[in-house]
Amino acid sequence: MKIAILIQDLFARGAQYVAAMLARGFVAHGYDVDLVVSEVHWDLLRSGEQGKPFDVPKGVHWVCLPYRSARMNVFPLVKYLSTTDARAVVTMSSNYFYALSLARMISFFSRASIYYVEHNGGIDVEFDGKTSIKPPRRWSAQWVKMKLFQAPYVHFMAVSKGVANAMAKIGDIPRNRISVVYNPVVDDLFFEKLKKLPTHPWLRERKCPTFVAAGAFVLSKGFFTLFEAIKILNQSQRVQLIIFGREEVPGEYKAFLAREALTDVVSLAGFYENLPAELKAATGFVCSSTVESFSVVLVEALASGIPVVSTNCPYGPPEILKNGLWGKLVPLGDAHCLAEAMQDIINNPSVPSRQSWEPYTIDSVVSRYEAAMRLKHAN
Repeated sequence: MKIAILIQDLFARGAQYVAAMLARGFVAHGYDVDLVVSEVHWDLLRSGEQGKPFDVPKGVHWVCLPYRSARMNVFPLVKYLSTTDARAVVTMSSNYFYALSLARMISFFSRASIYYVEHNGGIDVEFDGKTSIKPPRRWSAQWVKMKLFQAPYVHFMAVSKGVANAMAKIGDIPRNRISVVYNPVVDDLFFEKLKKLPTHPWLRERKCPTFVAAGAFVLSKGFFTLFEAIKILNQSQRVQLIIFGREEVPGEYKAFLAREALTDVVSLAGFYENLPAELKAATGFVCSSTVESFSVVLVEALASGIPVVSTNCPYGPPEILKNGLWGKLVPLGDAHCLAEAMQDIINNPSVPSRQSWEPYTIDSVVSRYEAAMRLKHAN
């Protein structure tokens, strides 16, 4: 049986990482896989600006949509749906929510079922699907449009329970049409990476407790709270922090660290090719975010065998950590509580159990996709 995965490109972002992992997982489960990407992918590949795309197996068949814009690729998608023998087409990109739906409406004779995976979930959100974003008024033009484009999708998937609840509320989707299917994080390639040595100098020869964080340099990552926590810890001992991220570091981050005399204990390290090897060598991992739909790197830290601490933010981290069973949770924006939790990791380090990351192995996640898309009986 053939599965198609639709994504704009395979570079640098969370959904792209998940798409590549799923391609590997479906191939390992015996499926033929089409990877459908837009011209954006090939532009990035030619420019080399984003480094290398995420790895996929050689057996994956690449399908190139001719335009950069999802809107422009509607009719190429119609052609693909009308000719493919794929049983299911899964879009991992919100950019293609409307385009794939419209293409499926036009492709009258296509036998492919379409599915949508929500990675973000409604954006300005709180726990249990509470949100400041109100769904459109029933029978308004916006509500009718939303329902029209939802209709061709056979089923929806969300990367956490919180995202599923927010998605149901904002999109006015019956909760039984949404399955929680966690992101795949751990596979054989992950463990191969874990065998390598770290390359950051503070981790290659660790001379004091050294914590690691990762993510884009945006306010929702809560890095200023983390900087404050490091400042508090360094009042009694030397503790270092390394933040790995792809984007250019904003000037306000550098200015803050210089003003607080933290430049010698905080490294804004940029992108490193093998994050698991860096994680494995750290004292612990810190997630200081104000919101996370999931958190791939938090799972990577658990699977790397290091203690973790996270803010009790919506949605992913508390769900991944089972509300504190697998790692420490601290209140949002509280630098003192965060510093205390990090100090406890220094004083009482503990290795996370296999149970903490087992649900995010590629085999477990592909099995959940099969169940959500009802594929097992047909394979």
